[in-house]
Amino acid sequence: MSRVIVLDAGLLGLVTNPKLSAEGVACARWLQTHITSGSRAIIPEIADYEVRRELLRANKTKGIARLDNLVGLYSGQEARSFTVERSGFFSKPAYSRVRPSRRSSPMRSRSIA
Repeated sequence: MSRVIVLDAGLLGLVTNPKLSAEGVACARWLQTHITSGSRAIIPEIADYEVRRELLRANKTKGIARLDNLVGLYSGQEARSFTVERSGFFSKPAYSRVRPSRRSSPMRSRSIA
């Protein structure tokens, strides 16, 4: 039985960032090592949503392309929801108008509901 790796938004963001930091490169190598050894990676829709929403807000087209490629590689095990995939696009205007305050916390998955 193969190992299943569930990628969270933090790791997904590091791996899909076009400007790979040392930490991002280490994460990408770690993931590739596990995949080549037979492990299976799964990208939950909520992690895809969180990363995609931020990339769209910041208008980072290269990051979106890298995310799409990664999702295409590792999402064969689960169905992707059009609603979640497009929700980042539809929330972009709202997020781009918001100015975070000093004490504000980032919106997370609870903002979908």
